[in-house]
Formats: sequence, structure tokens, C-alpha cells
Amino acid sequence: MLSQISSSARTTITVLALFIIVFLLLQHGDIQREQSLLTQYHDTLLQREWPYYPTRLLSQGQSSLEKHLEQQMQRGHWQSLANRMGADSEFVQHLSEDGHNYMDAEQYNAWELARQAYDHQRNHLSSVRLGVDPQKNRPITYLTALFLNHGWPGLIISLLLFLSLALPLEIQYGGSRMMLMFLIPGILGNLIHDIHIDHDVFPYYGPQTGIAGLMGAWCAHAFRQRLWPWFRGRVGPFPLKLPVILPPLLGLAHMAWMAWRWQYPAWDIWSDVGALVCGLGLGWFMNSAVQPSTKPISEEQESTLSPVKELEQTLDQAFQAMGESQYNHAEKLLRYLYERHPTLLNVMLPLYHIIKRTPNAESAALLRKIFNSPEGDIEQHWRLLRVYKEGIQQGTVTELDAESQVRLMIRFAQIDALKEADFLAKEALQQKPPHPLLAQALRALSSSYMRQENSFMAKKYQDQIQHLKDAANAP
Repeated sequence: MLSQISSSARTTITVLALFIIVFLLLQHGDIQREQSLLTQYHDTLLQREWPYYPTRLLSQGQSSLEKHLEQQMQRGHWQSLANRMGADSEFVQHLSEDGHNYMDAEQYNAWELARQAYDHQRNHLSSVRLGVDPQKNRPITYLTALFLNHGWPGLIISLLLFLSLALPLEIQYGGSRMMLMFLIPGILGNLIHDIHIDHDVFPYYGPQTGIAGLMGAWCAHAFRQRLWPWFRGRVGPFPLKLPVILPPLLGLAHMAWMAWRWQYPAWDIWSDVGALVCGLGLGWFMNSAVQPSTKPISEEQESTLSPVKELEQTLDQAFQAMGESQYNHAEKLLRYLYERHPTLLNVMLPLYHIIKRTPNAESAALLRKIFNSPEGDIEQHWRLLRVYKEGIQQGTVTELDAESQVRLMIRFAQIDALKEADFLAKEALQQKPPHPLLAQALRALSSSYMRQENSFMAKKYQDQIQHLKDAANAP
């Protein structure tokens, strides 16, 4: 099982490893470099460049930013100034061209040497080399920025989100298609960010736009495969819902964290929304493009396979499709078998487990047919007991007809499921006229109590049998 999962998740594992390797080799050392650059800028450039920077901001119409930086300078919070002025390449270009008008030759030469030394060190930062710099036109960075992360917290969140979203998509569509769902929306989101950004100087990076694309693709997959009933509590206990609920929950948590951490500027909202919509479209298209054929085997194979062999192969394909969340395809395969084997419990049960996600008249009719199916072995009795108890909990089993009641009583009595058999006996005894198999069902229930050494209950049902006989013989 683990080998099958690992073989179908190679691309996901490779990208996760790439995130870790890039962070450890390139970004882990950036923290120390950034601290060193702050100190270097404060010692060699801050006093030389700050007198000219407010005028530069006002000429660009950034008066609010200019006031904010003035306040930071007065309070001695020079770190934010150093980060911004150190990254503003347009300001540096302006000083390089017109600095002779502001500084004498000695000051200008000292500034030029200090700036060259600072830029040389800053260009070693991975965010500068691989991130989207709004001041430079480097299209390749729309791709490379997707594999960078914001520190250890950002790396851990990216790993969790990518794993929860990419793994089911790769199992469903394959590694290459999954990567398209990550890369195309990610590149588009970075492009939108670059277009909408205005007078920013900091490189933009992170896999958030690609992850937003994966979330959109997953939503399209969930809608096309009819997974939404899981969210309405109709299918299974909570732990079994985690594979479906976890991806959107982590995605929403990621967006909330980004909103709190970065205050979500307008361009970030539009870049993530654009990536989400792009992923939604790709997921919808991919789902349509890779829908498997309804017919399980070819005509040539059909002529050579025996009915039993065909049944086994098609059931295997249906169970594999269910394991990969391809519920539409699994339903088509099971309906194909249901047409050929309309009374086979091994076909009806998995088909019911699929169509019960949206309860309707068809699922209720199939459930009655399952309960009225011919008696099988002990294992089938236990399977029917699980279906019955699950239906009681979820409210899909309400009023059973007399035929279903007595047949279930016989099955449950044979496996000593006395609580459920007692309940059905009370319901069946109220039916008028009594069902022809009711006496047989009561006899099976009495025998079950005898095996449990409960003579009182065994005699009770023996008396009920005698009462039925007396009523039948009465004139």
C-alpha cells in the first residue's frame, strides 16, 4: 500500500524535497546576510542617502510613505529605512546619474564605493536572485519565486498545504497535470502582482499563488466528483472526512495567516484570486479531459473473459477508483455491473455507498433491495448490520417494509446482533397482517437468545410464535 502511494506521489514528494533543499541551501543563510546588510547600510550609506530620499518620494507622489519614514527616522527606527532605501534601485540609479549635482566629488566617490559594496552583498540574497523584483523585468522569476519561502514558519505552512492539496490531485490526474495546476496559476498570480504593484521595491516571492491554484483545482475536483456531502455530515465519522476536509481548511488557514502577517495589500488579494480562478478552470478542464471510459473492458477482452472474471476485474477497478476519489467513474462501473448482476450484494453495497451521499428515492429503493437480498454468508450479515446501523445514525433508514424487517431479523439473529433484532421484532409484530416469514424470524431470534443462555427472552419469542399460530388457526 505504501509503495503504491509513493509511486503515485513522486512529483509531490519531489517538489516538497525541492522546497526544503532550496530553503536550506539558499535561504537559510539569508537571515544572517540580511542582518549584516542592515549593519553595513547603517554604517556606510544611511547618512549619505537619507537627505535625498524624502524628495524622491514626494516627486513620486508617495507623501504618506515619506511621512511614515520621517517618523521612523526621528524615533531612531532606522531598520525600515535601511531595508527600503537599500532595495530601491531606481533611487540608486537617480543618484548615479544626478549625484554630482548634490554631492562634491569626494562625497560622491565615497558614496559610489559604499553603494557598490552594499549591492554586491545584497545580490547574493536568494530573494533578490530568484524573487520577482518589481523594478526589473525578469520573466523567469515568475517561475523561480514559487519555490522560495518566508522563513521556517512559511516553509512549514507551504509543505503542509502543498502536501494536502497536491497529493490527491496527483493521484487523480498524474504528476505532470498536477504541476501544471501549480505552475500556471502561480506564474499568473505573480504576473498579476507585478502588474498591480505601484512603487514597491521589495522582491516578491513564495508559493502562495501556486497553492491558491491547487486549491482552486481541488475545489473543481471535489465538485465534479460530488464530494460535498462529506461536509454536510452524511458520510462517516469525522476522522474519515479528514482527507476531504483538510485541504480547504489548511487553505483558509493559510489565507488568514497571510492576512494577519502581511495585512493583505490589494495586489496580493488579486494575485491570489486570479490564481484561484485559474486553478479552478484548469481543474475543471483536467477533470473532463481525464474522465475514464465507462465501459470497464474492451470488446475483444469481453469475448474472452468469463462473467466471473469480468465481475472481479470490474469490481477491482471500481474499488480502485473509489480509493482515488474518482466517484463518478466508480459509480459508472458499478452501474454497469448492476445492470448485469441486479441481485448481487457485492455490487449493490458499494453502489449504495456512493449514491447515498445525495439521498433520494433511488438510494432508498436500492437500500430496500439490499435488505431484501437472498441470504448469504456470515460476513454479508455483518456488512448489512454496519449499513443498517449507519443508516439509523444518519437518518436514511426510517420506516422499513415488513419484508425488510423479517429478513434483517433473520440475518441479525444469526450473528447475535440482539439489540437490532429486538427493535426490528417490535416493528414487525405491529404489522397487520403478519408477514409469512415472521414466525421463522422469531424462531431464529429465540435460538440466538438460547445460545446466549437467556431463557427468559427465548421463551418470550417462543410464546410470540405460539400466539401467531393461534391467531392463524382462529376462525
